[in-house]
This record gives sequence, structure tokens and C-alpha cells, in this order.
Amino acid sequence: MGKVGAYSLKSGKNIVDLGDILPGEKILGEYSPSRESYKKSITPRVFSNLISLLSPVVIALVEFIGFGSNSNLTVEEILIIVGVTTIMTLVILGFSLAKFKTEFSARYVITNTRVAKIIKNRIKMDIPVEQIEDAVITFGAVLRLKDYAVFFPPRGYMDLKGVNLNVPMVTSRVVELERTEEGNNSKIMKNKDGKVTIGNAKIARTHLKNIRRTRRDIIQRSFLFLTEEMARDAAKKYWDFVKNNI
Repeated sequence: MGKVGAYSLKSGKNIVDLGDILPGEKILGEYSPSRESYKKSITPRVFSNLISLLSPVVIALVEFIGFGSNSNLTVEEILIIVGVTTIMTLVILGFSLAKFKTEFSARYVITNTRVAKIIKNRIKMDIPVEQIEDAVITFGAVLRLKDYAVFFPPRGYMDLKGVNLNVPMVTSRVVELERTEEGNNSKIMKNKDGKVTIGNAKIARTHLKNIRRTRRDIIQRSFLFLTEEMARDAAKKYWDFVKNNI
């Protein structure tokens, strides 16, 4: 049996033996999301969720109580509606933030056969090495800030020939390198001077659709919310392993 790693959960109450979760695996590297990324992202997350939750509710509430016209509702009834709406919004917001916080309790592991994400002793992402194209460092893919990630695209997903993988990529760069039926997306989005141009509404919609799709792919197959140092170290661990073993 290979080397087995162990780590403390964020709660500090349990020690998880990776030998129980990944038996027989040799642990090459272990990483966890950056707490700085969490601190920087939690406030914008709260505000964006509040806006998305409250906007339709406020509009519906205004229409319901007959804003601008004679309403048959009493002040007490209006206060009850507002109170119930507030409580429901806070409950939904609480669940959403709890789920978001859980992502920051993850442990990312590179072994001699796979890359994996473990949350609460359960494997949430498990990708065999033979199904991975390469390790690609990205930034700003999730939080739109300088949060770094290591993306493990499936084989055939990207054309990485001649690409300097030491340079972190934004999501649009990943899109450019994707193998698609239409060919290279950058040819669609750049003029003869190499500058990005969005003069055609249809092209712009397609590009934004590709950005959203690619961002989802990155989230599903990445070590997320890392510092640049951690992302580079994780990618190098993977590159060195592949170079020496495959």
C-alpha cells in the first residue's frame, strides 16, 4: 500500500484518514481552499443573493398590496406579509451560504491514479488520470476575482499544443483553446489586429453562452479557490507525475 495522508477537518473535531477514503492510493499532494478567497467573496455573495431573492419578491409584493391604488389590506396584514417574506428570504439565503461555505471545507488530493475532491469524508469529484487532458491553471473563473483553480479538462476538450501552461488562463482563454465543431473560438471573436470585437449580437450571445458553459465545466473538474502559490504547486505536482509515469 502506498503512502497515506491524514488531515483535520475545518471543524477541528475529526481526523480523516485518506486510507479509509482512498485505500491503496499514494498521496502526491493535498490542498484546501484559501480562507482569503472566502473572506473576499462572502460579502459580495450575500448582497448578490439578497438582490436575486428580494427583487422578484418586492415586485410581487408591490403588485399584491396594490401600490398606487386603494388597497383593502390593513397595516397589520401588510406587516405580516413583509415579515413572512423576510423570514423566507433569510432561510433561503442561509441555506445558500451554508452550501457555499461547505465548498471551502473541501480537501483536494492528487494521487498516483486520480485527482479527487473530498467534502465531509465523501468523494465529490473523482477523475482518473487517464481521463485527464492536462492540468490547467485558471483564475477568476468562479468568483470573478483573482481566485485561482487547477482545471483538469477531459481528454480532447482542449488543444494545448504549444501552450505555456505556466501562465494562468481566464475563462475566455480556455474557450479559445477548446476543440469545437466550429473551430477555434478566437477566430470568431477577434479582428485582423487580434483585438476582441463584439459587433454582432448573435456572436456576442454565442460567446457569452460558451463562457457560462466553460465556467460550469471548470467548476465541476477543478481544485477551486486556491491561492496562486497553491495552484502552481498542485499543477506542478500533476505535471511531474504524468511526465515521470505516463
